[in-house]
Amino acid sequence: MHYKRFKNWMRNEKSWVQPDGSLLPEAEKQVIIDQQEAELRAIERANGKND
Repeated sequence: MHYKRFKNWMRNEKSWVQPDGSLLPEAEKQVIIDQQEAELRAIERANGKND
């Protein structure tokens, strides 16, 4: 039941502020999101879960 809320926590809670105070551009944000999703899929495959 709470899985859907947890599934996107990395995307929703990630701070996009760089050390100099500027925000990451959308393209860089998308690269980070894609890497996190790929990592999550790899973990789920390793644990025997399929979408």
